[in-house]
Amino acid sequence: MLIDTHCHISKDDYDDIEKIIEDDFKEVDKIIISGCSKKDIIESLDIASKNDNIYVTIGFHPDQVDEVSDEDLFFLEEKCSNDKVVGIGEIGLDYHYTNENRVKQIALFEKQL
Repeated sequence: MLIDTHCHISKDDYDDIEKIIEDDFKEVDKIIISGCSKKDIIESLDIASKNDNIYVTIGFHPDQVDEVSDEDLFFLEEKCSNDKVVGIGEIGLDYHYTNENRVKQIALFEKQL
């Protein structure tokens, strides 16, 4: 069995999501979409709910640090009970582009843990 363990499928990135999914399933048996923002999480869960072999990981990427509220963290916690959620990610620390928000990134990471 082959599993695409990390992909991003969203309307912002692709004109025809169904075609992307169809093409991916020519190569793999299951797909795990990584939702990294609230918008992405909602969209990824919607896609997964319509496809038996699609699952999601959810979490707020460090680049979302200035947008994430306590309400968003509660939203994340609620979504963890969804049967399509198979992991927490893409969370962590990312200083590739900047480390000016390092303290905020660490705090967001710890809250998600």
